[in-house]
Amino acid sequence: MKQKRQIGNRSNRLCLDKHLKRQYSRKSVSVMLTVFVLVGKRNGIFIQNDTQRGMDITMVKTKKVVISGLLIALNLILPQVFHLFGQQAGKILLPMHIGVLIAGLLLGSVWGVGVGVLTPILGFLITGMPPMPMAIFMVFELAAYGGVSGFFIWLFGKWKWNHIVSIYLSLVLSMVVGRLVYAAVLLLTGLIVPAQAPAVTTVFASFLSGLPGIAIQLVFVPLIVMAAEKLIRFDSVQTRRAV
Repeated sequence: MKQKRQIGNRSNRLCLDKHLKRQYSRKSVSVMLTVFVLVGKRNGIFIQNDTQRGMDITMVKTKKVVISGLLIALNLILPQVFHLFGQQAGKILLPMHIGVLIAGLLLGSVWGVGVGVLTPILGFLITGMPPMPMAIFMVFELAAYGGVSGFFIWLFGKWKWNHIVSIYLSLVLSMVVGRLVYAAVLLLTGLIVPAQAPAVTTVFASFLSGLPGIAIQLVFVPLIVMAAEKLIRFDSVQTRRAV
């Protein structure tokens, strides 16, 4: 009898152990499946977010390329229109500056520099204006306008300054730095090739003659930038920073 009871107890224990092992294995499988599902969902979300971010960056770059091309075209067309009112209209109204300043404030410093460099080069190649060596001097001047305006609008935006104040202050600072760069290039050219460089005093003379153009820029450039921001949704520090 005792042997039968012992054998029965052992069989019961074996059955219980098998049952517990089955339950444990089932729980382990269910836990592993749950973990795989959660990890899969999480990675799916990350992949989706990365894909969306990549699409957003591509869209922003596409917009910037198109807008930069339009602003360069504007810089080439405006001088032709203004010259209909006289040969001195370009020096007074500064039409090539407008698109470069808009590019820097709207697209950022890198794109502003690009528009500033390409504008006088393409202008000389296509229309002959500005003539050499003035086109070379203007490459540095306009690049400074675009780069400085883009840098300061990004910096003030990062500091959470009032956006309208940031636009006007960035515009004024870029105008000042651009003129200083223009004067520095003239001075350096005069030291290297005296016969080819205009006098540095022409910077002050061009500043006085360009006061109407500066007034136009101060009035219309910020309005155009703010309107374009709403239209194409370039309203963040990250967007200007750049891509």
